[in-house]
Amino acid sequence: MEEELIEEVMDEFTGPGPLTVLFQIVPPWILSVFTILLIAILFCGWKAPKWVRPIGSIALAFSFIPWTWRIMTALSDVKNFGGVSPMVWMNGFKISLFIITLGMMVFLISRIVIAIQNSRN
Repeated sequence: MEEELIEEVMDEFTGPGPLTVLFQIVPPWILSVFTILLIAILFCGWKAPKWVRPIGSIALAFSFIPWTWRIMTALSDVKNFGGVSPMVWMNGFKISLFIITLGMMVFLISRIVIAIQNSRN
């Protein structure tokens, strides 16, 4: 009985893992697309250098699609369910900006790969 109580207390202190929190913020399919684009950038930087710039641009453009979808969903929820407090709006906006940040990071990595390629020539 004491061991069960200790386990319950430890579970409350440890909380969810970082991957659980990340999957609550960003759906796994979006993370998969960004991972595939990042791998494609690194592979193309090695084998097909002319493809690095377009793939980086695709990653940046792709980041705005789920972000726009989340904003449209939030606005339709406000229309259907009434007013929402500003704190809820700001928290949702902060979470939805994480997707754009991922796209910008992949885009930045593509620009770094391009700069490294240009310095070799």
